[in-house]
Amino acid sequence: MFKCTVLKYGMEGKEVEKMQKALQKSGSTVKVTGKYHIGMVSAVKAFQKRNNLKVTGTIDAKTKAKLEELLKPAKKVSIRKPAVKK
Repeated sequence: MFKCTVLKYGMEGKEVEKMQKALQKSGSTVKVTGKYHIGMVSAVKAFQKRNNLKVTGTIDAKTKAKLEELLKPAKKVSIRKPAVKK
């Protein structure tokens, strides 16, 4: 889904923006700016800690994979009511 191998402080672009949106879905209050700013470093570290990942503040392959899970559309669950016998 994401082209770049590693995202880190100082980078900017659509991939960074997507990661910021994923971080927001995880509960972070990081601002979506498309820039990997100092606030994002803190948000990434918190996310990594909560998900038992190596805490670096850099989005590596493992962190990216975990964040990508948050961007997947939720599966719809249909619940069927049992038929009523007459």
